[in-house]
Amino acid sequence: DQFDLALEDLETAMAVIHAEDGVKRIRELYRIEAELRGLDLETRLNGRQERSTPLVADMQTWLVHHRARVATKSPLGEALAYIAKYWDGRKLFLTDSRIEIDTDVVEQPLSQLFCGLAGLSLQATTLAA
Repeated sequence: DQFDLALEDLETAMAVIHAEDGVKRIRELYRIEAELRGLDLETRLNGRQERSTPLVADMQTWLVHHRARVATKSPLGEALAYIAKYWDGRKLFLTDSRIEIDTDVVEQPLSQLFCGLAGLSLQATTLAA
């Protein structure tokens, strides 16, 4: 009925609000990382500890708070559970300046390399035929 549909719409809207808040927090961490990238390891670590550590602690509080209030089987609940599952590993970048905030910095050049090699392989196969 209409009431159930209204509740579903409200639940969806609330999930979007919570998700946008989380994304905003993550974007701030990535902005800080972009500023620190390329600096010497000690400066990078100090910058992370000074600027990112408080944000990550706040994010963990946010995560715990929202996991307790969001339906576990909802898309947002599942996303929050995934984040929580890998939380300890994700915050290693705060204590080791050699570790990137995520693997994109490493994976993107490798994927370009492998795509390029696959393209060369395809060209070689075509030329050989």
